[in-house]
Amino acid sequence: MPLHPQAEAVRAHRASSGAPPLYTLTLAEARAADLADIRAAAGTPEPVAAVEEHRIPGPGGELALRLYRPEPPGRRLPALLYLFGGGWTLGSPDTSDAVCR
Repeated sequence: MPLHPQAEAVRAHRASSGAPPLYTLTLAEARAADLADIRAAAGTPEPVAAVEEHRIPGPGGELALRLYRPEPPGRRLPALLYLFGGGWTLGSPDTSDAVCR
């Protein structure tokens, strides 16, 4: 099955940049390179009223969550749960920041 055109564009951009393939890097280096690529592609973050970091209890320990408030608190708003990708290797809340804003 071919890659989605947007995914192929990201892959082609990274390949043409001369950057080493992520699989040749240490995990820390790959995470940093992935985050740098994503931030460069995302541009200036969309402004929101607030970004809050929270921790909640989970079955295997604490879970981190990030809450984005599109406007100042004071009225009820709908909620959206976004689970970031990365194969439990590269992804983090920071790599999905632009999408969540």
